[in-house]
Amino acid sequence: SFLVSATRLGGKHGFDAEGAVAPLGGAVGGLTKTYKREKPEATVKVVDNDAASKPTTVAERLIAESLFDPGVCEVGYAGDGRWTVSAAFDPLTGDRPLPLSKDSVFAITGAAGSIVSAIIADLAESSGGTFHLLDLTPEPDPNDEDLKRFSSDRDGLQRELFDRLKQSGQKATPVAVQRLLADLERKHAALRAIESVRAAGGTVHYHSVNLLDKDAVATAVEAIREESGRIDALVHAAGLEISHFLPDKKPSEFDLVFDVKANGWYHLLSAIVDMPLGASVVVSSFARPFATGGQTDNSAPNKLLAK
Repeated sequence: SFLVSATRLGGKHGFDAEGAVAPLGGAVGGLTKTYKREKPEATVKVVDNDAASKPTTVAERLIAESLFDPGVCEVGYAGDGRWTVSAAFDPLTGDRPLPLSKDSVFAITGAAGSIVSAIIADLAESSGGTFHLLDLTPEPDPNDEDLKRFSSDRDGLQRELFDRLKQSGQKATPVAVQRLLADLERKHAALRAIESVRAAGGTVHYHSVNLLDKDAVATAVEAIREESGRIDALVHAAGLEISHFLPDKKPSEFDLVFDVKANGWYHLLSAIVDMPLGASVVVSSFARPFATGGQTDNSAPNKLLAK
């Protein structure tokens, strides 16, 4: 059995100086590469072509690639060469193109994620600037007793939540308790992010917004426009992980994970339009370059946005 996908990123999967010609092919490549992890016994490839390749030439390549060299997953045709992709690790060097200062304005999605909260803390310490934090999680109340106990007495809080569910007549199960704890964890991460900005002398604005709601995103961006007039660094870190191998993955789950990352990004850019925008950073994951099994819905949008 085999799966061979075709893209027109330019022939080298967008890794050459010209970059990706048709970025949507990144989503195809991300899904295909991850499927190879899930189906190692099959021949699975994504074959990249340049924009000038004739359809008949592309068809011949696809047939040929389905019949030989099953060990390679990413193949590209550019010029007279047949190319593949490998990993290389280089130190980050050079001058910082975007100086960070108290005048810097950041817009960061996924602000209630634990990793994102740590990123915000680092940026705040390095700049003391203005932060617009966007997340679906409502703005946390610093006086919430459950949030205070979350960091100091999580086990005790877990037992109390179980008792609360029982007393309220709801079904008290470990899954239900973990759902409540997960909600508190996100609120706690958001609160840490807010407090880290203030501790660094910065200014913070919290926007509770669903990135899948284009109008809501436009409203949040308009608030940023009125308050700051520009964005020096846009960091799109929002995302979900619902890991299931493709046969067990619900289409609705796939759509949700894909859309938060990809559609959320496009909603942001379409709302920003002509507002001055400096750096744009998309936070990806190991799911994109290394194709983690069970994360086709994560790898596809991450690779799309990378391209």
